[in-house]
Amino acid sequence: MTATATQKQTNNQQTQEKDASPTLKIAGLSYIFGDLMMLGNGLARKENAGGLITGAAIWLAGGIGAAMFGNPDTATRLDIHAQQIEDYLSKQGIDLSPEMRQGADLFKEKNALDKARIFLCQHPSELLNAAYALGAAGLLYDGIKEIQNTTENKDKDKNKILIPTKFQDIGNVSSMFWMGALVMSGALCSLLVKEDPKAVEQAKDGNFLEQTWAKIKQQPLSVSGSLYFLNNGFTGLKIAQEFKERNGNYANAPIKPHYFSSLQLASYLCGNYNLAHSKRDQIAATPLPTDALERLEMSVAKIIATQPEHMQQKLLDGICKELAANDPSLDAETLKTSLQDHLSNLAPQNPKPTSFAAKIAAQQMESADLSVRAR
Repeated sequence: MTATATQKQTNNQQTQEKDASPTLKIAGLSYIFGDLMMLGNGLARKENAGGLITGAAIWLAGGIGAAMFGNPDTATRLDIHAQQIEDYLSKQGIDLSPEMRQGADLFKEKNALDKARIFLCQHPSELLNAAYALGAAGLLYDGIKEIQNTTENKDKDKNKILIPTKFQDIGNVSSMFWMGALVMSGALCSLLVKEDPKAVEQAKDGNFLEQTWAKIKQQPLSVSGSLYFLNNGFTGLKIAQEFKERNGNYANAPIKPHYFSSLQLASYLCGNYNLAHSKRDQIAATPLPTDALERLEMSVAKIIATQPEHMQQKLLDGICKELAANDPSLDAETLKTSLQDHLSNLAPQNPKPTSFAAKIAAQQMESADLSVRAR
């Protein structure tokens, strides 16, 4: 790697060091524990076990996805970059043969499981929020059904409404509907808004709405975490209600429901905080270490070197742009300079002479060398 590339990589590591903590993994683990506590709370309240298990399974799937595939290690990130390059080459009509893969260790043949793992490691936050969107859809459905059934309910104290018209009606607001609405909004923000680390800088001269939208684009997971945090307000209200009933409806229960819901709330708050401080694009969250970047460059150079000379420059430009587009911590021009150095080092040290005089001179040198060896 050149001195310029090394310096740039060092600067990236210093400026993005704060993003190195495994916040998405911590969020996933926190959500897993919270979902288990939610299940325990429901069973303690003697709610419908089938519905609880189904709901918990949906939430758990998202938490497990974030915990397992969030914050991929350096080896996995190299595999992801290699797959991105291989996909780019395929679009250019270049399929890597076993001979071309030889020596380029990052481009070994991958099976279906390897490709699935790489895909999941590219999209761990999407796994989490897709599961949360499904769970939120169920809450919204139950909330709408709850509000519609209000007209048939003769007990006014149990009527559920969408928006209270007076202060006394606050306790009758459908918590299921609003929980579903908040979680759905947070999940869709993460799924639909593409992260742009330069959005705030580009909108610095814009109006209030443009700057607000830029902040959302720069870190959409912060919006998701904030909306999930608001949703936890309803969990807090449930804890307060269960605490009041601890010596009433649950007086004979060996384990009170609010024990579970209190732990559920604490773990969800921890998860929301870490999610809000996570990057949707896990590959760009931290720059590659210098030795890993060197390994990637060498493998890419070996692949480019297998192509005809008239195609090498085009591939060099295209691959550098592709890598930089998928990882903002990489600079296309810096990569291009490093790859050109690697390619020149891979070139034959003693290329065959092209002129007739040069060929005669080379043959004489070879003959002299053989004579010396014979002695």
